[in-house]
Amino acid sequence: MKKEQLETLMRVIGPEKKYLSDGYYRIREVDENQKELAFLKPDGCGTTTVTPQITIEKQGDNWLPIKLIDMGSSPTKMLIRDEKTEQLLDEELVVLVEKMLSALK
Repeated sequence: MKKEQLETLMRVIGPEKKYLSDGYYRIREVDENQKELAFLKPDGCGTTTVTPQITIEKQGDNWLPIKLIDMGSSPTKMLIRDEKTEQLLDEELVVLVEKMLSALK
């Protein structure tokens, strides 16, 4: 993910969940080199479920996905970046970023 994309998203989406068109979105800082991007669906108890939440880590001017949690899928997905999961994590980040950008329109 490019730095510019993240900056565009963060102009509207912040650390508190924000409802946009189809669900809640959130971007929160873990530390200066890591952020969590999340799409949250409301559930039956008045709470929300991450579907997914992706942790990204700063690598130069880019942000690399390093962890994914998806509590809305069955079975639940929990991935940590390694040689076997890096392509899937990259693809999942593209999907989430496109969803976020689409919700901003």
